[in-house]
Amino acid sequence: MLYTALLYGAERDAPKPGTPAFDDELARYYAFGESAGDHVRGGAALHPVREAATIRPGVDGPFVTAGPFAETSEVIGGLYVLDSAHRFCVRTAGRADVIAGR
Repeated sequence: MLYTALLYGAERDAPKPGTPAFDDELARYYAFGESAGDHVRGGAALHPVREAATIRPGVDGPFVTAGPFAETSEVIGGLYVLDSAHRFCVRTAGRADVIAGR
């Protein structure tokens, strides 16, 4: 069974690329990928909020608008797609909630 784990936080608090804080955060993502192993089936980092766009079919081709924007101080910055046969089985170290909690 596949699960999506969303990575979210306050965009204003995100470390800037090229700083030691950014390198530390990136290292934690790599460590998660290593610890989750084959359970990670995919994932992606997302662009900043200022680049958000919605694309819908239009009469003359794609119709692009700014957004979507949620009424929240946190944004989704990325995601992982996790593969786990068990979500809540206590005896299973590969269950989705344990993997995502890393």
